[in-house]
Amino acid sequence: MGRSTTLFQKTETFIPGREIDQSPNLSIQGYEGPIKVTHASSSGRNRNYPLKNMVVDIYAKAGIERTSDMNDGFPFGYAEFASNTYEGERQ
Repeated sequence: MGRSTTLFQKTETFIPGREIDQSPNLSIQGYEGPIKVTHASSSGRNRNYPLKNMVVDIYAKAGIERTSDMNDGFPFGYAEFASNTYEGERQ
């Protein structure tokens, strides 16, 4: 028996971030809903985060690993969070 679709999955169209090192658990996302959900690195506009590389280095030095998706039920580590902002506008 397949996994049931949640209400969240029915409402979102997920666009994975371009900067994700690992493959996110794409089975927990929706792809046909009216609300675009994406990571900042794929939100439709170029975005500048001058401290991003420094933050990544700090996590690495602290021994904290990057995870692909903080919403997959295992929120240990750090990741690029998804939001419902696309092309500079909140959906």
